[in-house]
Amino acid sequence: MPKRKAATSAATAVKPVAVPLPAQTGSERQSTFRYIILVLSSFALSVAARTSSSYFVEGDLAGVTRTIDDWPQISGFLGGRAVELALAWWGKYDGVDMAALTLLSHMPYYQLLRIFYAVRPTTVINNMAIDMLSVYIPLVFLRPNSVTHDATAPKSAVSNRSIINDLTVQGLTSLLATGIYGLVLYASLVSWLPLYIVTHFDGVRSLQGAHEAAYPFVALGVVPLGFAAKAFIFTPAMGGRPDSRDARNAAFNPATASFWETIKYNVWGHSKRTRILIQRTTTLIAFTGLYTWLQTYFVVEGAEFFGAAGWSGVWALAASLTGIAFGGLVTSREYQIKV
Repeated sequence: MPKRKAATSAATAVKPVAVPLPAQTGSERQSTFRYIILVLSSFALSVAARTSSSYFVEGDLAGVTRTIDDWPQISGFLGGRAVELALAWWGKYDGVDMAALTLLSHMPYYQLLRIFYAVRPTTVINNMAIDMLSVYIPLVFLRPNSVTHDATAPKSAVSNRSIINDLTVQGLTSLLATGIYGLVLYASLVSWLPLYIVTHFDGVRSLQGAHEAAYPFVALGVVPLGFAAKAFIFTPAMGGRPDSRDARNAAFNPATASFWETIKYNVWGHSKRTRILIQRTTTLIAFTGLYTWLQTYFVVEGAEFFGAAGWSGVWALAASLTGIAFGGLVTSREYQIKV
């Protein structure tokens, strides 16, 4: 009788298999590479422009701002700029978006220097232009403008084309934002702000700009902010096309929906236009408040923590009210036209 083969008593050893991490796709690698190009080109443009213009503005900021000359400060400055550019790149913002957001979030710092530290308007315009162009120019070459900022885009690509391209509408919405920014700043200048600035800032040069404030001139000084707010909030929100979430919201049935589905619908069941408006207004408030506070507290000589926070709060309030005003226009039935 043939013998059976003896079964092996030892269990078969199982070799561990390494599971590779998901590799970046070609498009993801390309996107990361283009972001690096954006950061490097933006830094290069900023340094070159400031170096070439230093002769004309030399000494204007020397007595009122701290010198950034050690590596922790330099690293913090560069890191903050890289974060801004990361928002631009992965937030799908184009050159117009980021130029507008840069103007809206950086201008409060320069307004502080102009009003209370007697820094020349030419210096403010020079530095503000560098901040904007060093972001706008690289983005123009690396990413085309969105359809809402492209007047030649097909009508089918964007909602309310006739509205967002209408010069009268553009002018009126810009004036609305200008009026809000001007009113918030003017009301602060003629009430609590001068005493607050003197209390929380050491080395203020003059209060003349605050004491002589008149609303027409204050509003005139923030006209660029009105056009920037229109470009960053109103135009993209008004041009937003309905998406799949709008279809799901339209199909929502409170009688069959679960408790959490009902809460989700009530909190975030807005139209595409309203969602864009909320997202961009929130971004503007956060960037304006945070950048103004950081730049004021760490750069302006003699600025205290609460002084910088109070000044940034003025502009965050103006951004909030502007978003609310635009929200009334965007959600109005008069503007729910698709052309």
